Amino acid sequence: MSVKKAAAYSRALCPMYGDQQATLRQYAEEQALELVRVYHDHVTDLDYHHPALDALLLEAEQGVFEVVIVLCPARLGLRSERFRQVRDLLEKAYGVKLHLVLANCQGRGVQ
Repeated sequence: MSVKKAAAYSRALCPMYGDQQATLRQYAEEQALELVRVYHDHVTDLDYHHPALDALLLEAEQGVFEVVIVLCPARLGLRSERFRQVRDLLEKAYGVKLHLVLANCQGRGVQ
């Protein structure tokens, strides 16, 4: 069984989520995933330019990794249509599996 390569994505520091990157690294270790990239955007969801997310999507399309780890749906966008758009690009278009560490962020998850 080969170890799957993974990338982690976090966005905007927020005390309610704690240390997102440490949580994502721990999750990768627990799931026996090789974490090859960590992306972080220092912007809120109100900002429409997310350069790290754009870079992640580009490298996902190029096949750099097989799994993307995100703390919860809200880290990809509080707007449900944005979350679904990113999820569909990753999973349907690029064949990259999305792993959510939490199903939602303290009741703020995207349905």
